[in-house]
This record gives sequence, structure tokens and C-alpha cells, in this order.
Amino acid sequence: MENPLMILQEILMKTQHVQQAAIVDARSNMVKASSIGFTLDYEALANFQFAFKNPMLIRERGLEYNKMLYTVVRAEPDVVYAKLDKRGIVLVKTNTFIVVATYIEGMYPSVCVEAVERLADYLKFKNK
Repeated sequence: MENPLMILQEILMKTQHVQQAAIVDARSNMVKASSIGFTLDYEALANFQFAFKNPMLIRERGLEYNKMLYTVVRAEPDVVYAKLDKRGIVLVKTNTFIVVATYIEGMYPSVCVEAVERLADYLKFKNK
């Protein structure tokens, strides 16, 4: 894959509707690239993996992230969208990676989702 940090910057952060973002290796659960200052701890990464494996359950009970419980508005085996008040998290799984992005008040969730899905489509095209 080309420089993952550059990909994050060009496709996600440039939209101005993504607060933070990361590309995570779905197999090893290791962060491959992240926006400046964005860290994902083991608990968050484990919760993301659980969400993809159990979309029906996660839709019912919510997604815990940063010690807060987010309402899941969409959950499928390769897509999870969750929100809490005026902030949210978008997760899209490709063959190899999980793309993670957050948004906050003042940002358009739809633009964040579109950018993450566009990056995921690019990675799928590259067979990643």
C-alpha cells in the first residue's frame, strides 16, 4: 500500500469533516497509520472487532468507545456507524484493514461516512 498516512490525509482529513482517523490491520489489530494525536487502545480495537463479528448484538447494545456508549445506527459485517449526541464514529472493514474515523459537532456525518467509504472502496480495489 502506498503511504497510509498520506492516504488518510488526502482522502479523509482533507474533507474537514473527519476529526480523527486510522487504518488498522484487521488481522493483527495493529494501527498502521493514524492522524496526529489519534490513538486507539486495545479495548477500542477489541470492541471494533467484536462489532464486525456481531452486528445484530452491537446494534442492540451499542458500541463502547472512549468509555462512552455510542448508539449504533448501522451495523453490518463490514460497516458500523455509531453516534453519541453530536459526535460519532464510522468503521468500515475491507479485506485487510479497518478504516476508523470520528466526527464531532459542526462536522457533517454524511461527508465523514462518504470519505471513509471512498477510502475503503479504494483499498478494496487495491485488494487490501
